[in-house]
Amino acid sequence: IIKSNSYWIKNRKNFVITCIIFSLVCLVRNNGLYIILILLLILMLAYKKQFKYYLLMTLIILVISFITSLFSNKQLFQEKVGIPLNQLAYVIYTDGKIDDKNLNYLEKIYDYDLFKKNYYTFLIDTIKWDDNFNREYLNNNSKEFIKVWVKTLPNNLEGYIKSYTLSTYGNWSIDKFYKTQSVFLGVDDDNKTLFPDLKNTNTILSFMKPFYNKTVTYLSGGVCFWILVFFSLYMIYKKAYKLLLLTVPLYGVWLSLMLATPFSLAFRYMSPFMYLLPFIILITIIKTRGKK
Repeated sequence: IIKSNSYWIKNRKNFVITCIIFSLVCLVRNNGLYIILILLLILMLAYKKQFKYYLLMTLIILVISFITSLFSNKQLFQEKVGIPLNQLAYVIYTDGKIDDKNLNYLEKIYDYDLFKKNYYTFLIDTIKWDDNFNREYLNNNSKEFIKVWVKTLPNNLEGYIKSYTLSTYGNWSIDKFYKTQSVFLGVDDDNKTLFPDLKNTNTILSFMKPFYNKTVTYLSGGVCFWILVFFSLYMIYKKAYKLLLLTVPLYGVWLSLMLATPFSLAFRYMSPFMYLLPFIILITIIKTRGKK
């Protein structure tokens, strides 16, 4: 798209292929749709002559996403409010100020003592996936959860900020303090979770595990992010503004994680950086070579 100044997209075959690829990205991950919409918006602004093509592509992807959502399992509300839930857990863990009414609501979701026991600074999974966590009650009373979060905010602003910075720490810090920041986790032994409809899953697992167990350690997510920022600034310095389009998907990934994912210790969330960053660096060096 960049090389052809976006005229590439006018070809019907290229348009269809791009639609398919973008749609698959939306289906693979929950944040895929938001990343693709951001990318398409930037493309509309950057290539105004092809505006109608990207607008049509946006409408097609939205329709496909809507249709597929009708046949997929509804996302749990806890997955949408990971950061607010982590902030409220932090307030309880640190004995922050919270009135009895709001605390009573939270205790219907999860026991007060368990909040204290299972709170972990860098992720919310130890709470939201605990067997004692009442996700059904949370799903049915989602609006009340938002009200509790808002009402608790004024008296615990500092706690909210600390909780947020800690739960997203691995996304922006160059400090690597946990091994899973740079490697993929192992294959899940729970056959029902990994391959619900396949037989002989033990054979499949035995084939896959050696590859996971010998995974090469990569850079942490925070380091990858600052490398991306450096090369983005380098593109601007070299006035290679069109190349900035290459960085949009990765900035979209990072932004979605900062807004909605309080789990910065798992490398898989930042894995697109591993796949795309080397190409961005290589293309930037090649395309800006000799430019003053």
